[in-house]
Amino acid sequence: MLLFTVPGVLAEDGEEPFAVSFAGPAGYPAPDVPESAAVDDSYFRGAVLVGDSMAESFDIYGVVPELTVISEIGASARTAHDYSIFEVDGQSYKLRDLLAQMNPPIVYLWLGSNGVDAKPSAQVLEDYERLLNQLIPALPDTLIYCMALPPVHALALEQYPNYTNARVNAFNEGLRELCKSHGVYFLDITGLLRHESGELDVEYAAGDGIHLKRAAYDLLANYLYTHTIPVERTEEP
Repeated sequence: MLLFTVPGVLAEDGEEPFAVSFAGPAGYPAPDVPESAAVDDSYFRGAVLVGDSMAESFDIYGVVPELTVISEIGASARTAHDYSIFEVDGQSYKLRDLLAQMNPPIVYLWLGSNGVDAKPSAQVLEDYERLLNQLIPALPDTLIYCMALPPVHALALEQYPNYTNARVNAFNEGLRELCKSHGVYFLDITGLLRHESGELDVEYAAGDGIHLKRAAYDLLANYLYTHTIPVERTEEP
């Protein structure tokens, strides 16, 4: 598969200019996605989910069969922007270049976990915004969803003392605002997995308090099927 770099006009400081997506249809203003009747599998044909080890389990469990998963353990918004970390056919590529070649109708971004574990949410959101400014011009016709981070269980603090639900909540609030300003869509999946205590429900928590059990992915899949923005597709010949 031949991959290429999409040329872009850089701002004076070397960063990508502020980018706004216009891929969403009229009547569906970003960032919120209303609940709707469940779509069938064809909605996800050609769609791509990008993320870290949590995203990888979408592929492992196959809960959205038509969804293509691009994941890398330890991936963050910063590394996805800066480095060639995603491997295809034995070669590594920057996310922008890989997605530009694939030209998916839909992209789901599920990044941030490898960031809020160590850095203030505001700093992680800066990295995320840089990534959006890079991806949106490369994918002008692609509908982009940004998925919120799930809450964490107290077990997470044993290994990551800064990975708190307060930090997760601040990140998710900031991510929604980013989505609004950049014309992309925000999927707030936190309520699905949160216990009334505010933590990740132990029913869905893996052993480290961060990663999720299979039951969580069943819930997440159902959420994706019932929270969609219409997408116009070019009919295949």
